[in-house]
Amino acid sequence: METVRVERRILEEGDAVEISILADEVSDLRIDWGDGNVSHELEAHVYEEQGFHGWVLDATTESGVVHHVDDAVVVERRMVFPNGSLTVEWPEEASLVGSLMPGFIVGLGDDGAKMMALGRVDGETPVAAHQGVQRRDRAGMVSGPADLALSLQNVGDLLVHDAVLTVGEGAGSDERTLLIEGEMMSQDIIDLLVGVGGFDQDGARKLVADVLGYTPDTLPEAIDFGIFAEGYEEP
Repeated sequence: METVRVERRILEEGDAVEISILADEVSDLRIDWGDGNVSHELEAHVYEEQGFHGWVLDATTESGVVHHVDDAVVVERRMVFPNGSLTVEWPEEASLVGSLMPGFIVGLGDDGAKMMALGRVDGETPVAAHQGVQRRDRAGMVSGPADLALSLQNVGDLLVHDAVLTVGEGAGSDERTLLIEGEMMSQDIIDLLVGVGGFDQDGARKLVADVLGYTPDTLPEAIDFGIFAEGYEEP
């Protein structure tokens, strides 16, 4: 369990970073916010500029020394696609994977260049996971291609190669959509099944081929993969 709790890691401009330490006794506290400001008490902090800001907390608790390194990402717009909102659009045969996928927080900002912040959400609370935020370049509401590791619950990471993220406005003022398009390598899926246990390479290859409508000999090296989600934008 994390000793340091962060309320949000991707924030709209003007919102504050709020943190707490899960300990009864805290001393020697120092927070370097990474923008020239330092705090010696637990207080909210507002960054003046958009972008990725690395901050470091050091403290002593009754359980020992705490050294916590984290990110705060300030954006213009922040959208939430919670756990359970992601579905596999193609291939349809892989739809069962949807129930294992995390949620995402997506932020759109400008730190001298148009950027998209993508944060993985592991639980019910819409907070990007620690060390689960990445930066992507964007044109409008479309990211450039970059590999994306999908963290599947109780299974492991599955890599989507050259993933492109497209955010859509949706039908209502607070309705937003997210489309992730890329490729998955058949061997990555096979290796994941072998790693989970219960399969050897040949058995895993046959299972993947059967599920996707191929034979072990005709299973392609790369498979087009698309994920869709509906979420909301916070005012």
